[in-house]
Amino acid sequence: MTKPIITKEHFVACIETLREADDMARRINAVVRDYGRGDFIDGYAFSDTDTETKLLETLEIALGDKDHWISWFCIEADYGRDPEFAATVSWKGENYNLATPEALYDFLTQQ
Repeated sequence: MTKPIITKEHFVACIETLREADDMARRINAVVRDYGRGDFIDGYAFSDTDTETKLLETLEIALGDKDHWISWFCIEADYGRDPEFAATVSWKGENYNLATPEALYDFLTQQ
């Protein structure tokens, strides 16, 4: 792989910002669900998926992530919090622990 466009520190900060925004949306949704009028759409009253999608796409482009590992990490593995998804991943005959944004960055930049 060629040299990444962004540093590990910047990548981790971006992932942490996305996770914090997701956490905030979950808290807002819980309040609306518990105390609101119950007019959810698919269970979400608040979400900024367009911004999240654009940032994920930008990170994938910046790191040459053609297999969408970054989106997988954030969405499917819940930012590394879901042990079922993030614990150990097999890829091209090797096992990788992708439970942190740092580990994900290392994995992507070593491909």
